[in-house]
Amino acid sequence: MPQVIETLAEDGRAEFSRTASEWLGYTTQQLSYLEQLEGRAVQREVIENLTPERTGAFTDLIADIESVIDGLIQLKSTSTTLEKDIEVSKLSPLEERLRDAMNTIVTDNPTDIIDWLKSSGLNDEEFWVALRGLQNKRHVMLFAQKIRR
Repeated sequence: MPQVIETLAEDGRAEFSRTASEWLGYTTQQLSYLEQLEGRAVQREVIENLTPERTGAFTDLIADIESVIDGLIQLKSTSTTLEKDIEVSKLSPLEERLRDAMNTIVTDNPTDIIDWLKSSGLNDEEFWVALRGLQNKRHVMLFAQKIRR
């Protein structure tokens, strides 16, 4: 997973880590709860307590199992959404090349974008497409500064 997390912008990494921690806590809790349900499911008095009115211990057991299933369905839905977010945030090969070039030329001080273009090894169109992608995926922030009146 570390490689996947590294493709995300910094705020995306925090969100991903928070969600993963929540999932881990939730699944651990559900596994413990399922063990309790398993214990109830093998009790003869629970199984024999099925009533025509759909009340009693057996009906309660089924309702509890259904709630776990509903939670797992929600977890799967959240997982699918997160997978899509990760897929969208992956860098293209051009974006990776530009990011690598950025790591060699861009510092904490302002950097001339033309110097970055030259050091990237990309042609003009590739550079601007990759730069737009890096900006959209929140890997760079662009500022403009007027140098002449």
